[in-house]
Amino acid sequence: MAWARLLLAREGIRAEEEATQVVRSAVYAQDPEAGAYFADLFHLPLLAPHRPLEGVVVELGRDLLQ
Repeated sequence: MAWARLLLAREGIRAEEEATQVVRSAVYAQDPEAGAYFADLFHLPLLAPHRPLEGVVVELGRDLLQ
């Protein structure tokens, strides 16, 4: 998570962190343009969220360690 915080800070992006169990890393966004930016930044797939959300959610899971 530390590298993600540093990457976002370097991009000038304010982020909120929440610890949870994530099976597969992905980016979720209602706004396709914003979602594509973060998906490219983290090299993750962009998925449509199951429920409305504000902003962009980047989920980093254990799959990144494999």
